[in-house]
Amino acid sequence: MNRHKLTDIGHRRLPFANPIGETKIERLLELLPLRPGHRVLDIGAGKGEFLRRVVRRRGVHATGVEIRGDIAPRSRGRLRMVIEDAVKYVPPRPFDVAACIGSTHALGGYLPTLKALKKWVTPGGFIAVGEGFWMKRPATGYLKALKSDSSEFTTHAGNLARAEALGLLPMWSVTATQDEWDEYEWTYSSSIETYAADHPDDPDSKPMLDHIRAWRRARLKWGRDTLGFGLYLFRNGPSR
Repeated sequence: MNRHKLTDIGHRRLPFANPIGETKIERLLELLPLRPGHRVLDIGAGKGEFLRRVVRRRGVHATGVEIRGDIAPRSRGRLRMVIEDAVKYVPPRPFDVAACIGSTHALGGYLPTLKALKKWVTPGGFIAVGEGFWMKRPATGYLKALKSDSSEFTTHAGNLARAEALGLLPMWSVTATQDEWDEYEWTYSSSIETYAADHPDDPDSKPMLDHIRAWRRARLKWGRDTLGFGLYLFRNGPSR
């Protein structure tokens, strides 16, 4: 099964590749003190929707780092895309704001992401990160379905504490509601189901259906009360 194909089809009708709702993303943008000339970085920018909303702010310049050139938007005007593995990216100079929402795997996980963004953002600048967290101890069956272990995430409070330990000041945070999670998961799932029904001769259709149906069962059995997702806004302070 082509994993890129699976995620592209699954996210086809979703503006963002995470369960945080659009209203909360817009609230995040309102909280950022963006002024003309400010520079914003987005790691794992995907289709560039977050950056498109950033450049609507007058005079703000946006840079996206995305490993997949086939889905990233083209550089245009105040939007610049860098097609590169994020771990190899070296910014030419610090940014005023850096974000990585639902893509911390691009930099090796939550803590490596915080450390990298802290280094890339000016003192007093802002860092926005979206990351999963455990709402309770995950069941063994759920971890097996995720092909993960309990160390992949900490708690919501743990996400904030880890950032504070690095000298980042928490300024604001929200979590995805059950309705937002359901909207995200069911939209993703139904996009796969619809594609497979419309393309029965595609050899990827059956393995994609097998995957999404197993994922859906695991989500309904365990995930809805086990896995959460938080959006965190920090101000960059001195290193500790």
